[in-house]
Amino acid sequence: MSLFDQVLVDMNGLTYFLDLSLQEEFFGNVGKSFTLDLIKEIEMKRPSWDEVAGHGLETMVLSDTQMSDAISLMTKRKGLGICDAGLLILCRDTGLPLITEDKKMISEMEREGWQRVPIPDVVGMMMKEGIISHEKACHIFDLLDSTILKKRYDCSAYLEKYSEKSPEDVVLEESPAYAECLSMSSEREEVVVMVRLETSSEYSGV
Repeated sequence: MSLFDQVLVDMNGLTYFLDLSLQEEFFGNVGKSFTLDLIKEIEMKRPSWDEVAGHGLETMVLSDTQMSDAISLMTKRKGLGICDAGLLILCRDTGLPLITEDKKMISEMEREGWQRVPIPDVVGMMMKEGIISHEKACHIFDLLDSTILKKRYDCSAYLEKYSEKSPEDVVLEESPAYAECLSMSSEREEVVVMVRLETSSEYSGV
């Protein structure tokens, strides 16, 4: 199951995935990932374009109308660069979620109601889907909380949120069929252990 069918990622999102050693896990578990072509031309330093393109990252190009809208947004919202504004226009027009931790971009997205995915949510989703271990998720949340996104999020709440069992899991575990399946599995394990013990007792040492 993909984390996202399609998703937009900005430059700082790409850098966070690199710093958190999550590039392979992220790009290997999304359908398609995109960034703005201008980021490739203007901002891409770390990680390099070749590195992220090797993971499947693609670029989107602004139309003339979208470029005009991006320039207008950039001049209206102080602190937004052309790459920031361009990605926001893509997010607006495509309806795709955007992974960013840029505060100026976040403010605009919240103002307009555009869909953003915070980095802690991405980490939590990976843990819940079994893409990364609970232990690795805990380590990453510690890093986010202490240094990378210091005090911006309550990472312990994210860990608790994504560690919770879904209603479907609870119903399944409470069902008689689930209990019977566990019982049968336990019986099979006991048989295997007994067979192994009997086999080892026949060994004469010769």
